[in-house]
Parts: sequence; structure tokens; C-alpha cells
Amino acid sequence: TVDNSKQSFGGMPSPMQYPPMMGLAGFSPQAPMPSDNAPSPILHIAIHNMTHPVGCDVLHHIFSQYGGTILRIVCFEKNGNHQALVEFSEPQAALVAKTVLNGHSVYSDGCTLKIDYSKLQQVNVRANDEHSRDYAAGMPGMGGVRQMGMPGLGFGAMPVPPSQTGSGKVLLVSNLNKERTTPDSLFKLFGTCGDVFRVKILYQKRDMAFVQFRDASHALQAYNTIRDVVFFDNKLSVRHSRMREVPLPPQNGDEMYEGLTQDYTNSPLHRFANPNSKNAQHITAPSQTLHLANLPDGIEEEHVTQIFQNYGTVEHFKFFNNSRKMGLLRMDTTSNAITALVALHGEPLESLGLPANPDGRGLSISFAKSGGAPPPSAAVLPGLPGAAGLGLGLGANPMF
Repeated sequence: TVDNSKQSFGGMPSPMQYPPMMGLAGFSPQAPMPSDNAPSPILHIAIHNMTHPVGCDVLHHIFSQYGGTILRIVCFEKNGNHQALVEFSEPQAALVAKTVLNGHSVYSDGCTLKIDYSKLQQVNVRANDEHSRDYAAGMPGMGGVRQMGMPGLGFGAMPVPPSQTGSGKVLLVSNLNKERTTPDSLFKLFGTCGDVFRVKILYQKRDMAFVQFRDASHALQAYNTIRDVVFFDNKLSVRHSRMREVPLPPQNGDEMYEGLTQDYTNSPLHRFANPNSKNAQHITAPSQTLHLANLPDGIEEEHVTQIFQNYGTVEHFKFFNNSRKMGLLRMDTTSNAITALVALHGEPLESLGLPANPDGRGLSISFAKSGGAPPPSAAVLPGLPGAAGLGLGLGANPMF
């Protein structure tokens, strides 16, 4: 679990912990997709269990973290319920905000958001006051939550907004293969160049996902290494996100049941948790050549080849001269090598038809440099040359 007791919104502590992941074993409900309207740049928000005031400034600060530009916000009461309309400059930003925030609470003790798309073409603002704002007309945005007199404001189970510069440890990955990509496959792919703590595939746009790393240096290394990779036949688009942390979904939502968000904070498969490990010195871009480790005693080359032939043609495999527990295997394509890695890395040997290791360790797979080609950038994980003074150039205008 992650200790979120020090998370804050506008510098004020929030006591709420992220809810634990619900066990998925043996549970496979037929959760229907929501019957919302087609994605719209305007969101309709109903705020339930209204324990504190939630006005335009608070909503602007929350929803502006998800890309685009917020043009207008109107808050109103209807049938005794507090509601709001938030208009974005583009539907994509509204879709991401809805997917991430729906069902979460603004405060640790209430103000739960129920978000749908609006059928309106534009939000009409009659006056600029605490109930409505036209930001497109040049009105200032949030003037700072500290001056608003709302003690205890904290996102609770919502994602905590970033600071002015952002923490830089979350990446937004798009153009995913919706039929084949899972949180586990993204964890294993991006985990080859940084420790991944959380993965969230967007519930209503499953070709996009957020990937959260141990810290900004791990995210930067992954960005430099994975951003142009072809994964399950799709060329990935990777960019830096404004989000500080990837939220876990509400416990009673469809997203929880489908397992689209996973927490890997305590995973034994982290490659760089040990500061004395040499793994960070061998980070390289995905290639046809795979480095295998933790192979059991007594196996032959054909045993290894047979396992990997399920994922493509194996061109060559050879044990290391000084250790038959390690070897290099070359697949016919880089794409097939990636598929083999995300399918087999960390798997128990006995599940692959091999003798188990006495220490119980599973198969370890990483990418190896092909033909002596250098990686696309120097490793920048903590403790390596180049880690200091990076300045974290996160690229211009990250969207989300």
C-alpha cells in the first residue's frame, strides 16, 4: 500500500488513504459499458454528500489538470442537488477528466463527483461571480486555494494535483492496442527501464493509459527509451503527464471489477529497487535480443527455444560460457521479442514446464543491446552518472 497521509491540495494535508484494490480472483461480473452520450467537451457534474462548498475555483483547479483549456464553469442547484457544467476547449480533455475523476470525492469526508457528458453545445455564463465564470473571456483562473478559507481540503481518493512544475513521475501512453494491452503488460514493458508503481488504462478510452513510476528519473528514462516502440502492432505515443499520482478507482465502480487500474508498489519484479544493483547500467531500448536469467540447472537449449517459439521465430539461443543460468536469445522481430518479454518475465519456471529454482525465483527477461548499438539515452536512474542536474526537461506543453 502507499502512504498518502502527506498528500495535499494547495499545501494542506489530506487524511484520506487510497482504498485498497478489491480482490479479483474468482470474480468476473459482466459489467456493461456506460450508456453515455458521445464524448462532448462539456461535462455535467452532480456533487453528492455535499459536506463543504465546491465552487467554480475549486472545480477549475481540479479539472484543469487533464489537458486542454477550461472555457466556462457554471454551478447551480437542481432538485436540491448541487450540480455544475464544465466546458473544455476539446472533447479529449473532457474524456480524460471524466474517466479519471468520476466517482471520486473532492474532500476526504464527502463531495463525491458523478460525471456525465452534457448535450449542450456551449455553457452560457450570465455573470462572472462565485457561481459562474467565463474563463475564455479573460477572467482569471484560480487565485489560490489557501485564500479561500477551506481548511482540510484534500482530494481524498482523488488524484492529487501537481505543483507548479509537476512531479514528473507519470507518463500518458496512447495508441494502445485495446484488445491486447493489459496493466500487467504495460508494467512489464515500462518496467524494463524504470520501477512502475501504478498503471491505469482509461475505462472509456482503452487505447490510453497512465503509468506512474517510482520517481521522475525513472519516468524520464522510460520516456526516452519507450516512446517510439511498436507494441502489439501499434506505435506508442508517450508524453509526460501533469498528474502527480495515478488514482485507484472507486471500490464500487465497473472500472474496479475489470481490473483496468493496478497497484504494483510492492511488486517483487521491480528491477531497480536495490540501489546497489547494476541493472540500471544495462538499460537499453527494446530489441530482438533478450537477456534471460534465473534459468534452472540441467536444461538444454531446445527447452528454452521451445518456450519462446510460442511468440515468434527464435533465430538463436546460447547459454553464457561461464553460467548456464543465463543466456541470450534472439527473436525474428523486435515486436515478437517485446511480446515474449511481457508474457514470460517473472513467470514461475514450473508454469513453463521447467524445474523450479530452489529460491523460487521466476524467469527474468530484459532487452539486450543488439550488435553493440548504444541505448537512445544515457541511464539517468538515481546513483548513475547524469542523474544529477537533469532539470527534467519534460517537453513543451504536456497535455495531461
